[in-house]
Amino acid sequence: MVWTLIDHIKLALDGSLFVIVIIFQYGVYPGFKYFEREALIEWHSQYSVNMAYIGVPLMIAQIICSILLFSVHADALIYNLVNMILVLTTWAMLLTIVIPLHSEMETAQNLEAHIRKIKFYNFLRIIVYAMILLGNFIAGYTAWL
Repeated sequence: MVWTLIDHIKLALDGSLFVIVIIFQYGVYPGFKYFEREALIEWHSQYSVNMAYIGVPLMIAQIICSILLFSVHADALIYNLVNMILVLTTWAMLLTIVIPLHSEMETAQNLEAHIRKIKFYNFLRIIVYAMILLGNFIAGYTAWL
């Protein structure tokens, strides 16, 4: 398997998304404890919109590249399938868990417990993105053999 421009673009997208979830886990979410409830909810509503402007285009480009890899590397079906399953897992987690959790923040009875839940699911996303990156590195390594 010879790496193409799409492989390099996808690696950059995967790495960017991985770094973003790491920054949130260890930079943004721990800072929530320094906000008063009302201030956090006010700031959070704007931050969520702004984050969507960054994350959604990256995730759309990632899934487009993942689809294109099926035609570029038809000989790497297992890699492509595993990659697509992991990418779709990130979308499923975002749409069914992460966005609803962030949306429920305003009405959460126990805000501290709610933030712990957000951090837990974000940690799971870190694991999935790490697996996607690991797949890239394995595919890249085998391309050089």
